[in-house]
Amino acid sequence: MKAEADTRLSSPSISLRCSTDHPVLVGDQVAAKISPENAEKDDWIVVKVIRFDRETNRLEVIDEEPGDDEESVQRKYKLPSTCIIPFPKASDPSSAPDFAAGSQVLAVYPGTTALYKAVVAAHRKRKTDEYYLLEFDDDEEEGVDGLPQRNVPFYQVVQLPEGHRQ
Repeated sequence: MKAEADTRLSSPSISLRCSTDHPVLVGDQVAAKISPENAEKDDWIVVKVIRFDRETNRLEVIDEEPGDDEESVQRKYKLPSTCIIPFPKASDPSSAPDFAAGSQVLAVYPGTTALYKAVVAAHRKRKTDEYYLLEFDDDEEEGVDGLPQRNVPFYQVVQLPEGHRQ
Protein backbone atom coordinates (compact mmCIF):
# COMPACT_ATOMS: atom_id res chain seq x y z
CA MET A 1 0.00 0.00 0.00
CA LYS A 2 1.37 3.41 -0.95
CA ALA A 3 1.77 6.09 1.64
CA GLU A 4 -0.20 9.30 1.14
CA ALA A 5 3.00 11.15 0.25
CA ASP A 6 3.45 8.79 -2.70
CA THR A 7 0.03 9.66 -4.11
CA ARG A 8 0.58 13.42 -4.02
CA LEU A 9 1.15 14.79 -7.49
CA SER A 10 2.37 18.20 -6.51
CA SER A 11 6.14 18.48 -6.12
CA PRO A 12 8.86 20.99 -6.91
CA SER A 13 9.37 19.33 -10.30
CA ILE A 14 5.68 19.69 -11.23
CA SER A 15 4.28 23.18 -11.46
CA LEU A 16 0.60 23.68 -12.11
CA ARG A 17 -0.26 26.61 -14.35
CA CYS A 18 -2.81 28.00 -11.90
CA SER A 19 -1.88 28.75 -8.33
CA THR A 20 -3.42 26.48 -5.74
CA ASP A 21 -3.19 26.05 -2.01
CA HIS A 22 -3.76 22.31 -2.16
CA PRO A 23 -1.91 19.52 -3.94
CA VAL A 24 -3.58 17.47 -6.63
CA LEU A 25 -4.20 13.98 -5.29
CA VAL A 26 -5.03 10.70 -6.98
CA GLY A 27 -8.84 10.53 -7.00
CA ASP A 28 -9.35 14.30 -7.30
CA GLN A 29 -11.59 15.70 -10.01
CA VAL A 30 -9.82 18.40 -12.02
CA ALA A 31 -10.34 20.51 -15.13
CA ALA A 32 -8.33 19.09 -18.04
CA LYS A 33 -7.57 20.50 -21.47
CA ILE A 34 -7.88 17.54 -23.83
CA SER A 35 -7.50 19.35 -27.15
CA PRO A 36 -4.17 19.14 -29.02
CA GLU A 37 -1.84 22.16 -28.86
CA ASN A 38 -2.51 23.01 -32.52
CA ALA A 39 -6.33 22.90 -32.19
CA GLU A 40 -8.34 25.98 -33.13
CA LYS A 41 -10.11 25.98 -29.77
CA ASP A 42 -9.47 24.56 -26.32
CA ASP A 43 -11.66 21.71 -25.07
CA TRP A 44 -11.84 21.43 -21.28
CA ILE A 45 -13.64 18.65 -19.39
CA VAL A 46 -13.94 17.32 -15.85
CA VAL A 47 -11.72 14.27 -15.30
CA LYS A 48 -10.53 12.18 -12.36
CA VAL A 49 -6.80 11.84 -11.63
CA ILE A 50 -5.86 8.16 -11.52
CA ARG A 51 -2.07 8.27 -11.37
CA PHE A 52 1.11 10.27 -11.95
CA ASP A 53 3.79 8.84 -14.24
CA ARG A 54 7.13 10.03 -12.84
CA GLU A 55 9.04 8.92 -15.95
CA THR A 56 7.03 11.06 -18.38
CA ASN A 57 6.06 13.71 -15.81
CA ARG A 58 2.41 13.37 -16.91
CA LEU A 59 -0.86 12.86 -15.09
CA GLU A 60 -3.05 9.97 -16.14
CA VAL A 61 -6.71 10.97 -15.96
CA ILE A 62 -10.01 9.38 -16.89
CA ASP A 63 -13.18 10.91 -18.28
CA GLU A 64 -15.75 9.21 -16.09
CA GLU A 65 -18.63 10.15 -18.40
CA PRO A 66 -18.80 7.97 -21.52
CA GLY A 67 -20.15 9.54 -24.72
CA ASP A 68 -23.75 9.39 -25.88
CA ASP A 69 -23.44 6.43 -28.25
CA GLU A 70 -23.74 2.82 -27.03
CA GLU A 71 -20.13 1.93 -27.86
CA SER A 72 -18.57 4.75 -25.89
CA VAL A 73 -16.20 3.90 -23.08
CA GLN A 74 -14.46 5.95 -20.45
CA ARG A 75 -11.48 7.64 -22.11
CA LYS A 76 -8.08 7.95 -20.49
CA TYR A 77 -5.59 10.74 -21.18
CA LYS A 78 -1.96 11.32 -20.22
CA LEU A 79 -1.52 15.05 -19.84
CA PRO A 80 1.22 17.43 -18.74
CA SER A 81 0.49 19.41 -15.59
CA THR A 82 0.04 22.56 -17.72
CA CYS A 83 -3.21 20.99 -19.04
CA ILE A 84 -4.62 20.47 -15.54
CA ILE A 85 -6.32 22.97 -13.23
CA PRO A 86 -7.36 21.75 -9.79
CA PHE A 87 -10.82 22.70 -8.58
CA PRO A 88 -11.35 24.28 -5.16
CA LYS A 89 -12.15 21.69 -2.50
CA ALA A 90 -15.93 21.09 -2.40
CA SER A 91 -15.80 20.75 1.37
CA ASP A 92 -14.22 24.20 1.83
CA PRO A 93 -15.98 27.20 0.19
CA SER A 94 -13.27 29.50 1.56
CA SER A 95 -10.74 27.73 -0.72
CA ALA A 96 -12.43 29.19 -3.82
CA PRO A 97 -10.96 32.30 -5.45
CA ASP A 98 -12.83 35.55 -4.87
CA PHE A 99 -13.70 36.41 -8.47
CA ALA A 100 -14.99 39.96 -8.90
CA ALA A 101 -18.00 40.73 -11.08
CA GLY A 102 -16.82 40.91 -14.68
CA SER A 103 -14.01 38.36 -14.20
CA GLN A 104 -13.59 35.78 -16.93
CA VAL A 105 -13.59 32.19 -15.68
CA LEU A 106 -13.78 28.62 -16.90
CA ALA A 107 -16.76 26.79 -15.40
CA VAL A 108 -18.69 23.56 -15.68
CA TYR A 109 -21.89 24.25 -17.61
CA PRO A 110 -24.83 23.03 -15.47
CA GLY A 111 -25.84 19.47 -16.26
CA THR A 112 -22.62 18.63 -18.14
CA THR A 113 -18.99 17.70 -17.51
CA ALA A 114 -17.69 20.26 -20.02
CA LEU A 115 -16.13 23.57 -19.06
CA TYR A 116 -16.85 26.78 -20.93
CA LYS A 117 -15.78 30.39 -20.73
CA ALA A 118 -18.07 32.52 -18.59
CA VAL A 119 -18.21 35.94 -16.97
CA VAL A 120 -18.95 36.40 -13.27
CA ALA A 121 -22.24 38.32 -13.10
CA ALA A 122 -22.08 38.78 -9.32
CA HIS A 123 -19.30 37.90 -6.93
CA ARG A 124 -19.91 35.73 -3.87
CA LYS A 125 -20.86 38.06 -1.05
CA ARG A 126 -19.28 35.81 1.60
CA LYS A 127 -16.49 33.23 1.35
CA THR A 128 -19.07 30.69 2.58
CA ASP A 129 -21.45 31.26 -0.37
CA GLU A 130 -21.76 28.07 -2.38
CA TYR A 131 -22.45 29.52 -5.84
CA TYR A 132 -21.14 31.99 -8.38
CA LEU A 133 -23.68 33.68 -10.64
CA LEU A 134 -22.28 33.29 -14.17
CA GLU A 135 -23.12 34.20 -17.76
CA PHE A 136 -21.72 31.66 -20.23
CA ASP A 137 -20.52 32.84 -23.63
CA ASP A 138 -22.94 31.91 -26.45
CA ASP A 139 -25.58 30.72 -23.94
CA GLU A 140 -28.66 32.23 -25.49
CA GLU A 141 -32.20 31.28 -24.54
CA GLU A 142 -35.23 31.95 -26.66
CA GLY A 143 -37.30 34.77 -25.23
CA VAL A 144 -34.55 35.95 -22.87
CA ASP A 145 -32.89 39.31 -23.41
CA GLY A 146 -29.13 38.98 -23.01
CA LEU A 147 -27.40 35.96 -21.55
CA PRO A 148 -29.14 33.96 -18.83
CA GLN A 149 -27.46 33.98 -15.43
CA ARG A 150 -26.74 30.56 -13.98
CA ASN A 151 -25.75 29.45 -10.49
CA VAL A 152 -22.61 27.29 -10.61
CA PRO A 153 -21.11 25.70 -7.49
CA PHE A 154 -17.86 27.37 -6.41
CA TYR A 155 -15.99 24.04 -6.73
CA GLN A 156 -16.71 23.93 -10.48
CA VAL A 157 -15.24 27.35 -11.32
CA VAL A 158 -11.56 28.12 -12.01
CA GLN A 159 -9.52 31.03 -13.36
CA LEU A 160 -9.65 31.30 -17.17
CA PRO A 161 -6.28 29.98 -18.38
CA GLU A 162 -3.97 32.45 -20.04
CA GLY A 163 -4.18 32.15 -23.83
CA HIS A 164 -7.53 30.30 -23.74
CA ARG A 165 -8.88 29.73 -27.28
CA GLN A 166 -12.61 29.50 -27.79
